[in-house]
Amino acid sequence: MFGVVVVAAAIWTLYALSSKEPSFHGALVRKAIINGQPVHQDIGHAISPYTQVLFNEVVYDTVGGLWDGYDHSFAIPEGFSKARFSIQAVFQYNPEGMRQILVQRKSPPVNSVTNPWTFFTGQPIQNARAIEFTTTDLSATGPFVPVMAGERYAFMVYQTSGMGVHVSGGSGTYFAIELIR
Repeated sequence: MFGVVVVAAAIWTLYALSSKEPSFHGALVRKAIINGQPVHQDIGHAISPYTQVLFNEVVYDTVGGLWDGYDHSFAIPEGFSKARFSIQAVFQYNPEGMRQILVQRKSPPVNSVTNPWTFFTGQPIQNARAIEFTTTDLSATGPFVPVMAGERYAFMVYQTSGMGVHVSGGSGTYFAIELIR
């Protein structure tokens, strides 16, 4: 009798574990290292006013299709109500000016020319003066914010050094999303 109870409990546990959806929904992208070299992105001085960071490697995507590599943004799928974003950028050494990183939102229709990237309550944002003698590394994480299917979220940067500065590739520059239903 004891053996039957143990087997029944084991079967129920396997069923319960296999029938639940994953507890974590999210994705992480970064600027890849190709042929042993990090892929950098040049950020001009005060470009209108933010420059979208372009990522070329999906580290993971538990939902599938969160990252739109063409638009370089996270696309919110049906069935999710909140998201949290984490961002980090490593700016090339240049002791002049300031650096800023943030996430911006574009609501549907996302392909509309008249529908720009916008600020939103709870967006991760960080700025700092450039650091002398080393790179300027900035990171920010926001709270969970309400989202709607079809919205897009992009990682933007800004800098005021008076000359072009690049955002470094490799593990130091990334963009992540966590989703809840």
